[in-house]
Formats: sequence, C-alpha cells, structure tokens
Amino acid sequence: MKKNIEPRPCVSSELLENGYLFTEAHQFFHKTLHAIKFDDFMDFELSAMFKRPILDINKFDDWLRCQFGEYEKEGMSMQDVITAKYGEAVTKYIKSLVGN
Repeated sequence: MKKNIEPRPCVSSELLENGYLFTEAHQFFHKTLHAIKFDDFMDFELSAMFKRPILDINKFDDWLRCQFGEYEKEGMSMQDVITAKYGEAVTKYIKSLVGN
C-alpha cells in the first residue's frame, strides 16, 4: 500500500499563494541592482513567518556600504543613498520588503 506523501508538507497554502511576491522581489533585484540576487539579502526566517519576502536590512546595509562607502559619515541614511542612486520608486519598494 502506497502512502500519499504531501510534496511540500512545510509550505503553507498562504505562502504558496504569495509566491508571486517572491518572484517580484527576485526580478526587481535582478533588474534594478543587477549584480545581486534577492536570495543573498532575504531573511528566510521572517519571510517564512510573514509569508512574504522580507529583506535582511543588515546584509543589505553592508552591501550598500561596499558599493557606496561609509555614507553615514557623510550624514546620509540608507534611504538617502538608495534614493540618490536608484530613485524614489526603488526606495519605496525596498521599504516594502522590510519586516514591520
């Protein structure tokens, strides 16, 4: 007798329904920031908990510093740098990926 095994037992239906959000985040990072992948900056635990893509802000901040230097010394915030380099729409989208 064969057992009926659920192919993804740990994945909730809500997470599956929100799969497009993860795809959008991946496409956004690929298109906008070119050299990086969203997976490199995703907080996997919070993403699983909230069932949507959540950005690990510390990893992303480290990447920004590598790209643009110690912007805090120039009196700039992370938001200031993102807006100056990528524009307001990118800043808004990245803010939407931060777990609040």
